[in-house]
Amino acid sequence: MDMNLICNKDLTTQGDIGKCECRRDMKWNSEALECQVYLDVDCSKFTYDTAPSAAVKAAVEEAKNDMPMIGEGVMLNRTETPEETMDKSLLKHLDAKTSSEDDLLEAYCRDIDAYSFDLNQQNFQMTQNRQGPVYSQPPKAPEVPQYADPDKPAKCEQVPADACAGAFQTKDCSSGWKLDIPKGEEMRFKWKTHYFAYKNRIELIGVRPGCSITVFEKNDFTGDKMTITSNGEFNKWVSLADEAEYLHLNNQIESVQCVCN
Repeated sequence: MDMNLICNKDLTTQGDIGKCECRRDMKWNSEALECQVYLDVDCSKFTYDTAPSAAVKAAVEEAKNDMPMIGEGVMLNRTETPEETMDKSLLKHLDAKTSSEDDLLEAYCRDIDAYSFDLNQQNFQMTQNRQGPVYSQPPKAPEVPQYADPDKPAKCEQVPADACAGAFQTKDCSSGWKLDIPKGEEMRFKWKTHYFAYKNRIELIGVRPGCSITVFEKNDFTGDKMTITSNGEFNKWVSLADEAEYLHLNNQIESVQCVCN
Protein backbone atom coordinates (compact mmCIF):
# COMPACT_ATOMS: atom_id res chain seq x y z
CA MET A 1 0.00 0.00 0.00
CA ASP A 2 1.33 3.43 -0.96
CA MET A 3 1.43 5.64 2.17
CA ASN A 4 0.84 8.66 -0.06
CA LEU A 5 -2.56 7.40 -1.21
CA ILE A 6 -5.39 8.81 0.87
CA CYS A 7 -9.11 8.09 0.93
CA ASN A 8 -11.34 10.94 -0.24
CA LYS A 9 -15.00 10.30 0.53
CA ASP A 10 -16.01 13.35 -1.51
CA LEU A 11 -15.02 11.52 -4.70
CA THR A 12 -17.65 8.76 -4.45
CA THR A 13 -21.39 8.29 -4.40
CA GLN A 14 -21.20 4.92 -2.65
CA GLY A 15 -22.05 5.98 0.88
CA ASP A 16 -19.06 5.80 3.21
CA ILE A 17 -16.78 4.12 0.68
CA GLY A 18 -14.07 6.55 -0.37
CA LYS A 19 -11.90 6.76 -3.47
CA CYS A 20 -8.12 6.77 -3.33
CA GLU A 21 -6.18 9.79 -4.52
CA CYS A 22 -2.65 11.09 -4.14
CA ARG A 23 -1.79 13.61 -1.47
CA ARG A 24 -1.55 17.28 -2.26
CA ASP A 25 1.23 18.22 -4.72
CA MET A 26 1.62 14.59 -5.80
CA LYS A 27 0.58 12.67 -8.92
CA TRP A 28 0.14 8.98 -9.71
CA ASN A 29 3.07 7.41 -11.61
CA SER A 30 1.57 4.55 -13.58
CA GLU A 31 4.95 2.84 -14.18
CA ALA A 32 6.26 3.04 -10.63
CA LEU A 33 2.72 2.37 -9.33
CA GLU A 34 2.99 4.96 -6.60
CA CYS A 35 2.27 8.59 -5.84
CA GLN A 36 5.26 10.84 -6.43
CA VAL A 37 5.97 14.50 -5.82
CA TYR A 38 4.88 16.46 -8.90
CA LEU A 39 6.62 19.70 -9.83
CA ASP A 40 5.13 21.30 -12.93
CA VAL A 41 8.45 22.74 -14.15
CA ASP A 42 9.98 22.35 -17.62
CA CYS A 43 13.78 22.29 -17.57
CA SER A 44 14.17 20.99 -21.14
CA LYS A 45 15.69 24.21 -22.49
CA PHE A 46 18.67 23.96 -20.14
CA THR A 47 21.36 21.42 -21.05
CA TYR A 48 25.01 20.89 -20.15
CA ASP A 49 25.88 22.96 -23.22
CA THR A 50 23.65 25.91 -22.28
CA ALA A 51 25.73 28.89 -21.22
CA PRO A 52 24.64 30.12 -17.77
CA SER A 53 23.06 33.54 -17.50
CA ALA A 54 25.04 36.35 -15.89
CA ALA A 55 22.87 36.18 -12.77
CA VAL A 56 23.39 32.43 -12.41
CA LYS A 57 27.16 32.75 -12.94
CA ALA A 58 27.28 35.34 -10.17
CA ALA A 59 25.24 33.05 -7.92
CA VAL A 60 27.65 30.18 -8.57
CA GLU A 61 30.65 32.27 -7.57
CA GLU A 62 28.93 33.45 -4.40
CA ALA A 63 27.91 29.90 -3.56
CA LYS A 64 31.50 28.71 -3.95
CA ASN A 65 32.71 31.36 -1.52
CA ASP A 66 30.07 30.48 1.06
CA MET A 67 30.42 26.71 0.78
CA PRO A 68 32.06 25.23 3.90
CA MET A 69 35.20 23.26 3.29
CA ILE A 70 35.90 20.42 5.72
CA GLY A 71 38.92 18.61 4.30
CA GLU A 72 37.68 17.80 0.81
CA GLY A 73 34.00 17.73 1.82
CA VAL A 74 31.78 15.49 3.91
CA MET A 75 29.56 12.71 2.58
CA LEU A 76 26.53 12.56 4.85
CA ASN A 77 25.19 9.12 5.78
CA ARG A 78 21.71 10.59 6.22
CA THR A 79 19.16 12.67 4.42
CA GLU A 80 20.03 16.35 4.28
CA THR A 81 17.89 18.75 6.27
CA PRO A 82 15.99 21.43 4.30
CA GLU A 83 18.40 24.02 5.69
CA GLU A 84 21.45 22.06 4.47
CA THR A 85 19.93 21.70 1.00
CA MET A 86 19.12 25.41 0.79
CA ASP A 87 22.64 26.33 1.87
CA LYS A 88 23.92 24.75 -1.38
CA SER A 89 21.12 26.10 -3.58
CA LEU A 90 21.80 28.66 -6.29
CA LEU A 91 18.39 30.17 -5.54
CA LYS A 92 19.69 31.34 -2.18
CA HIS A 93 22.41 33.36 -3.92
CA LEU A 94 20.30 35.02 -6.61
CA ASP A 95 19.45 38.69 -6.22
CA ALA A 96 15.65 38.72 -6.07
CA LYS A 97 15.50 42.36 -7.16
CA THR A 98 17.45 41.96 -10.38
CA SER A 99 16.88 38.31 -11.35
CA SER A 100 14.37 37.50 -14.08
CA GLU A 101 11.89 34.65 -14.10
CA ASP A 102 14.21 32.78 -16.50
CA ASP A 103 17.11 33.26 -14.07
CA LEU A 104 15.06 31.70 -11.28
CA LEU A 105 14.02 28.80 -13.51
CA GLU A 106 17.59 28.16 -14.62
CA ALA A 107 18.92 28.22 -11.04
CA TYR A 108 16.21 25.79 -9.94
CA CYS A 109 16.90 23.42 -12.87
CA ARG A 110 20.63 23.43 -12.19
CA ASP A 111 19.97 22.77 -8.50
CA ILE A 112 17.83 19.77 -9.34
CA ASP A 113 20.42 18.38 -11.74
CA ALA A 114 22.92 18.19 -8.87
CA TYR A 115 20.80 15.34 -7.45
CA SER A 116 20.49 13.47 -10.75
CA PHE A 117 22.78 10.61 -9.69
CA ASP A 118 20.46 9.74 -6.84
CA LEU A 119 17.05 10.65 -8.22
CA ASN A 120 17.16 9.71 -11.91
CA GLN A 121 16.74 6.14 -13.03
CA GLN A 122 19.26 5.21 -15.71
CA ASN A 123 18.11 6.02 -19.26
CA PHE A 124 14.71 7.21 -18.04
CA GLN A 125 13.11 10.28 -19.57
CA MET A 126 10.39 12.46 -18.12
CA THR A 127 7.46 13.16 -20.41
CA GLN A 128 4.22 14.99 -19.81
CA ASN A 129 0.66 13.92 -20.43
CA ARG A 130 -2.70 15.04 -19.14
CA GLN A 131 -2.34 13.01 -15.96
CA GLY A 132 1.03 14.52 -15.09
CA PRO A 133 4.55 13.11 -15.25
CA VAL A 134 5.15 9.61 -16.57
CA TYR A 135 8.58 8.04 -16.44
CA SER A 136 9.11 5.93 -19.52
CA GLN A 137 12.06 3.86 -20.65
CA PRO A 138 12.75 3.70 -24.38
CA PRO A 139 12.67 0.17 -25.84
CA LYS A 140 16.10 -1.37 -25.52
CA ALA A 141 17.47 -3.97 -27.88
CA PRO A 142 18.83 -7.15 -26.29
CA GLU A 143 22.44 -6.67 -25.28
CA VAL A 144 24.95 -8.22 -27.65
CA PRO A 145 28.12 -9.04 -25.68
CA GLN A 146 31.24 -7.36 -27.04
CA TYR A 147 33.36 -10.23 -25.77
CA ALA A 148 33.22 -13.30 -23.54
CA ASP A 149 32.60 -12.22 -19.95
CA PRO A 150 31.46 -15.28 -17.97
CA ASP A 151 31.80 -13.81 -14.46
CA LYS A 152 29.88 -10.58 -15.12
CA PRO A 153 26.82 -10.12 -12.85
CA ALA A 154 23.74 -10.60 -14.99
CA LYS A 155 22.40 -7.04 -14.77
CA CYS A 156 25.71 -5.26 -15.25
CA GLU A 157 26.93 -3.67 -18.47
CA GLN A 158 30.24 -4.85 -19.81
CA VAL A 159 33.35 -2.78 -19.24
CA PRO A 160 34.26 -1.24 -22.64
CA ALA A 161 36.88 -3.35 -24.40
CA ASP A 162 39.26 -0.38 -24.63
CA ALA A 163 38.87 0.64 -20.96
CA CYS A 164 40.96 -0.34 -17.96
CA ALA A 165 38.13 -1.03 -15.50
CA GLY A 166 34.59 -0.21 -14.54
CA ALA A 167 33.15 0.79 -11.16
CA PHE A 168 29.51 0.33 -10.18
CA GLN A 169 27.33 1.80 -7.46
CA THR A 170 25.63 -1.48 -6.51
CA LYS A 171 27.14 -4.94 -6.41
CA ASP A 172 24.48 -6.48 -8.66
CA CYS A 173 23.84 -3.42 -10.87
CA SER A 174 20.15 -3.53 -9.93
CA SER A 175 20.28 0.27 -9.68
CA GLY A 176 22.71 3.17 -9.74
CA TRP A 177 25.46 4.31 -12.08
CA LYS A 178 28.46 2.88 -13.91
CA LEU A 179 31.84 4.62 -14.13
CA ASP A 180 34.20 3.60 -16.96
CA ILE A 181 37.87 4.12 -16.08
CA PRO A 182 40.21 4.60 -19.08
CA LYS A 183 43.64 3.02 -19.32
CA GLY A 184 46.33 4.98 -17.47
CA GLU A 185 43.71 7.14 -15.74
CA GLU A 186 43.86 8.64 -12.26
CA MET A 187 40.61 9.84 -10.70
CA ARG A 188 40.12 11.81 -7.49
CA PHE A 189 36.58 12.03 -6.18
CA LYS A 190 37.05 15.54 -4.85
CA TRP A 191 34.60 18.10 -3.49
CA LYS A 192 33.34 20.57 -6.13
CA THR A 193 34.19 18.26 -9.04
CA HIS A 194 32.03 16.07 -11.27
CA TYR A 195 33.66 12.99 -9.75
CA PHE A 196 32.52 13.82 -6.20
CA ALA A 197 29.29 11.88 -6.88
CA TYR A 198 31.32 8.63 -6.87
CA LYS A 199 33.03 9.24 -3.51
CA ASN A 200 32.54 6.38 -1.05
CA ARG A 201 29.84 4.82 -3.24
CA ILE A 202 31.56 1.98 -5.14
CA GLU A 203 30.47 -1.59 -4.40
CA LEU A 204 31.55 -3.50 -7.52
CA ILE A 205 34.62 -3.34 -9.76
CA GLY A 206 35.28 -5.07 -13.07
CA VAL A 207 38.86 -5.14 -14.38
CA ARG A 208 39.86 -5.87 -17.99
CA PRO A 209 42.46 -8.61 -18.69
CA GLY A 210 46.03 -7.36 -18.36
CA CYS A 211 44.98 -4.39 -16.23
CA SER A 212 45.31 -3.43 -12.56
CA ILE A 213 43.28 -0.94 -10.57
CA THR A 214 44.45 0.47 -7.25
CA VAL A 215 41.82 2.11 -5.05
CA PHE A 216 42.54 4.39 -2.12
CA GLU A 217 40.76 5.41 1.05
CA LYS A 218 41.75 9.09 0.62
CA ASN A 219 41.24 11.35 -2.38
CA ASP A 220 44.96 12.11 -2.76
CA PHE A 221 45.99 8.48 -3.41
CA THR A 222 46.89 7.87 0.23
CA GLY A 223 45.42 5.98 3.16
CA ASP A 224 44.36 2.36 3.07
CA LYS A 225 44.60 0.90 -0.42
CA MET A 226 44.25 -2.31 -2.40
CA THR A 227 45.03 -3.46 -5.93
CA ILE A 228 42.87 -5.71 -8.10
CA THR A 229 44.64 -7.31 -11.05
CA SER A 230 43.15 -9.31 -13.91
CA ASN A 231 45.77 -11.77 -15.15
CA GLY A 232 43.39 -14.23 -16.74
CA GLU A 233 41.59 -14.45 -20.06
CA PHE A 234 38.40 -12.78 -18.81
CA ASN A 235 37.40 -9.73 -16.80
CA LYS A 236 37.93 -10.00 -13.06
CA TRP A 237 34.78 -8.97 -11.15
CA VAL A 238 35.02 -8.12 -7.45
CA SER A 239 32.07 -7.40 -5.17
CA LEU A 240 33.85 -5.56 -2.38
CA ALA A 241 31.32 -6.43 0.33
CA ASP A 242 31.43 -10.15 -0.47
CA GLU A 243 35.18 -10.76 -0.27
CA ALA A 244 36.97 -10.43 3.07
CA GLU A 245 40.18 -8.93 1.64
CA TYR A 246 38.24 -6.08 0.01
CA LEU A 247 35.41 -5.54 2.53
CA HIS A 248 37.16 -2.70 4.39
CA LEU A 249 37.01 -0.49 1.27
CA ASN A 250 33.44 -1.22 0.29
CA ASN A 251 31.84 2.23 -0.14
CA GLN A 252 35.10 3.74 1.17
CA ILE A 253 36.96 4.69 -2.03
CA GLU A 254 37.96 8.31 -2.76
CA SER A 255 40.56 7.94 -5.54
CA VAL A 256 41.65 5.36 -8.12
CA GLN A 257 44.55 4.61 -10.45
CA CYS A 258 44.25 2.15 -13.34
CA VAL A 259 47.00 0.83 -15.65
CA CYS A 260 47.24 -1.90 -18.29
CA ASN A 261 50.12 -3.87 -19.79
